[in-house]
Amino acid sequence: MQHTFLGLSKEEAKLYDSENPFGEEISNAFPDEREDFIEAARSLATGRYTSCVFHLTRAIESLTDKFGVKLGIADIFRKEWQQVLNEANAQIKRETSGQAGVTLTPQRKQELAKYSQVALILEHIKNAWRNPASHGEFFRDFEAKLIYHHVRTLTESLVKVL
Repeated sequence: MQHTFLGLSKEEAKLYDSENPFGEEISNAFPDEREDFIEAARSLATGRYTSCVFHLTRAIESLTDKFGVKLGIADIFRKEWQQVLNEANAQIKRETSGQAGVTLTPQRKQELAKYSQVALILEHIKNAWRNPASHGEFFRDFEAKLIYHHVRTLTESLVKVL
């Protein structure tokens, strides 16, 4: 039987071996997505760039659902990502424009501003990476590294609002 060994740099090995590649705070805040974060890191470390993007988009899709729940969107788990984002944006707009019939406190205005930023980032991730990854596009090293960095940054923002 033939064996193949894969050599990793110190940086790649650290990424591959990490049980909390986005940090302990992110792993604790999003335990359902933890396995996908780990698999994304391992895929990135071993040069499986499309796999890395696939796992990242799976995790973000799950977090999009949680974002929708936070905004009170009904039947969230029966909706596609775009529909969740459309409804999230509509809810944010209703509240910020005063159409929701509720007086906005300064704290709620800040929350809605953060939600708006998150919704925008999720929309861009869906269009730029999730849709192509789901429909057979392959990703190269620099693309996967960029996406990994952006998703890590997004999760750091999401941990503050979810």
